[in-house]
Amino acid sequence: MKRQVCCCALLTILFLTASATSARANTIAGTVRYQDKTFSTVDGSVLATPMVPARYVTLDFVRTSNLTTVLGSTTTDASGNFTSPDVGAPADLVILVK
Repeated sequence: MKRQVCCCALLTILFLTASATSARANTIAGTVRYQDKTFSTVDGSVLATPMVPARYVTLDFVRTSNLTTVLGSTTTDASGNFTSPDVGAPADLVILVK
């Protein structure tokens, strides 16, 4: 019997490798990835869980003290890479992935 495989994207893990860049002050650069689970259509078991780039998603930069005010936004590229706009240097910066 041939096994059929069904792919289903599930955002379970988010890795942001943030680092300051020297080109612009107060920017963050990194990569957004998620765990893409491949399930068996025979028994529903997980066959693979590769980390793949989150392509063309919007990132909003906000503070934990005020989650409704967006300091800046950007979009990831085809490889999941991004560079933030200059968002200042708040100690309580949060990146929301949409």
